[in-house]
Amino acid sequence: MMRNWLPGCCLLLAAGVAGACGGDDVTCGSGTKLVDGTCVASGTGGGNAGSGGSTAGSGGEAGSAGGSGGSQAGSGGTSAGGSSSTGAPPKFDGVQDVAPASATSLQVAWAAATDDKTAPESIRYNVYAAASDMGQAFGTPQVTSAPGATSVLLTNLDADTEYFVVVRAEDSDGMEDANNDQQSGTTAADTTAPTFDGVQAAEAAGAAQVKLTWNAATDDLTGAAGMRYVVYYGVQSPVDLDVPSQFATGAGATEAIVKVPEASSTYYFVVQALDAAGNSSGTTTEVEGASGADVTAPSFGGCTLAETASASELQVHWAPAKDDTTAADELKYQVFASPTSGAQNFATPAAEFTDVTSGLVGGLQPDTEYYVVCRAVDKHGNADENTTERIAKTLDDSTPPVFSGVTTVTSDDTGSMDVSWDAATDDKTATADIVYEVYVANTTGGQMFDVATQITDPGVTTLNITGLQPAQDQFVVVRAVDQAGNKDTNTVEGFVRTNVSFAFNIQSIFTANCTFSGCHDNNGQAGLVLTSGFSYSQLLGLSGTGEPSTQKPSLFRVNPGNADDSYLYDKITNDNIIGLQMPNPLSGIVLSQQDKDNIRDWIDQGAKQN
Repeated sequence: MMRNWLPGCCLLLAAGVAGACGGDDVTCGSGTKLVDGTCVASGTGGGNAGSGGSTAGSGGEAGSAGGSGGSQAGSGGTSAGGSSSTGAPPKFDGVQDVAPASATSLQVAWAAATDDKTAPESIRYNVYAAASDMGQAFGTPQVTSAPGATSVLLTNLDADTEYFVVVRAEDSDGMEDANNDQQSGTTAADTTAPTFDGVQAAEAAGAAQVKLTWNAATDDLTGAAGMRYVVYYGVQSPVDLDVPSQFATGAGATEAIVKVPEASSTYYFVVQALDAAGNSSGTTTEVEGASGADVTAPSFGGCTLAETASASELQVHWAPAKDDTTAADELKYQVFASPTSGAQNFATPAAEFTDVTSGLVGGLQPDTEYYVVCRAVDKHGNADENTTERIAKTLDDSTPPVFSGVTTVTSDDTGSMDVSWDAATDDKTATADIVYEVYVANTTGGQMFDVATQITDPGVTTLNITGLQPAQDQFVVVRAVDQAGNKDTNTVEGFVRTNVSFAFNIQSIFTANCTFSGCHDNNGQAGLVLTSGFSYSQLLGLSGTGEPSTQKPSLFRVNPGNADDSYLYDKITNDNIIGLQMPNPLSGIVLSQQDKDNIRDWIDQGAKQN
């Protein structure tokens, strides 16, 4: 008999062996992203999905029927399906492979569907499984994949048991195709590695990119559509295979475009195959290939502001440029200035800067209006050609605006805050023309007033600042700047703490302190699994509104908005609990007060999956 399905237990990996996607410089394949050092399918899942992620080596992204004995059953073929009259359901060929990932799990794989309205990366897939031929309960999937995924892992199955699987595609309007294509697979421990000849060819595929191609690997239990591949590369031969792989593909790939650090450079590549159970082919076949040349200029918006600094200097600002091959700290910024609009000499910059977003341009005439253009240059000499001009005049006015500073700072997100203030006044600059420089620090009084965090457009009195760290103190000072570049010197400080992030702050606590063997790993105590990709649905349920505690059913494990009424918080504070405190005192692990505060704040802030 089939066991009860555990809601959300859908594992979506793009690498199935320990370390296969590890390291800070891992590049994940299309449709995947890096989470806690592991390539997982992008997106958060939906419906009954469990959103991906677990211990590498537990089975990988998803797989095939392979040699598991799964014969195709059902009606065969794809039917139109769907009941809405507003459009057609996706076109989908159904499940392609079901293969054993472990003694109690199966990997399910398929090829991406197409739809007249929904992009492939937004299509979800409903996976129906049963222990009897065509016994699936359609309309109630065991798993709904993350958008764009082409595989899932079904876990918590009976050992040595055959399961019959049908996969159906669902578009963004909720229309599901009605195919009955069925494949079966039998849970089993698999220790046999696939057979793989390795990478066949490498060729330039764009700036700092190489296209690799290979023939599909073969395996006794995993079919070609369920096979995944990891890529190793280096600037010397032989390639070091003792480090984590730098790139991982999705199931069924026979090619990959790999982004490498340098354009027009030679690299050596090794590709290894992984079956559904994560067994590696161990292939060492190596090919040499050159990355494509860089002929693309940086993407850059030009100067954002030019302001008076002195009688002979202007302070010029810009937002960081982006480039396909050059790191942000290697981009150069050239500034050109002319007393006449459109007359800049772009062969001779007035100043050049690296790894900054503002600079002082000197050698100018006093009491003179200048038209300033900023351009970005990558390390291969490609320069953008924008002609956006900002106007500033060297010093004539020496009186700064009258300004009372920041009035409010608020944050209802993990990485942003809203800052506001009352408009400044000036003796020569209209209120609508005054700009504001915003300075942010993580400690009181820690602002660096020589370089603003952000500069507003003229007349703006509110600003949303993004890119902040979650659960972090933010101290803000705002200063007003008139058209002559005079700046007030107030030190009025606003304060806010950004919201706690589940992925950044909370999951890291669980991973470091709770998921070791015998506690809340995939065989979790009290039925609670806190590994990455499972913990949120385990704590909140698929609806996100709360899951009753096993030890104390009168309480939710997490009650969004109320930490004092959440059993998770009781367990970590040893407050009126059943059994032992979490983490188990016998483990020697003790949560810091900051960890406890972050868990409390996350719950009180609504227990979002952020």
